Amino acid sequence: MTNSGSNGNRTILDIWIARFGSAFAWFWMVLWAMMGIVGMSDLISANAPETVDKVMPFVCIGMAALNFLLIIKCRKTKALVRDFRLYCAVLAKQPEHSIDKMAQVLNIPVETAAANVQEMCRRGYFNGYLDHQARRIVFHHQQPQVNVVYCPGCGARNSVSGNGGSCRYCDSPLQP
Repeated sequence: MTNSGSNGNRTILDIWIARFGSAFAWFWMVLWAMMGIVGMSDLISANAPETVDKVMPFVCIGMAALNFLLIIKCRKTKALVRDFRLYCAVLAKQPEHSIDKMAQVLNIPVETAAANVQEMCRRGYFNGYLDHQARRIVFHHQQPQVNVVYCPGCGARNSVSGNGGSCRYCDSPLQP
């Protein structure tokens, strides 16, 4: 399932970029912060006579802050790849690829599972998309299962997938 429904090379690339980016950002953040602190101490002690010397500490602190944001982004990527591996293990055991069941097995809120799956699909980890109405992952090599049902409210014929939906005419709830 993971080979046909996911892009393993993308996750490997992301984890290496996150590792390298994190180490790179830590190095530069510390360097920029130290230069900013030294510049601020010169500024406070009035040893910075030129305008450039008065601006540079703020530039250095700003660069340190940007590197800090890069560290946060790298950590989020590492966590997403770790979650992806867990999600693949859960999806391999459930053929319907339900987000509700995945959240239940992983003991996380359904909204969190759906948001994570959406991001994984956006990044190309899963070769598919999140069907929000059916609350399941649909892989591109699969066709969504569509059932034809008759509305209990108005009797109209409707097509529903997954967990159901609502009538397109009277908005009554439909079960597949």
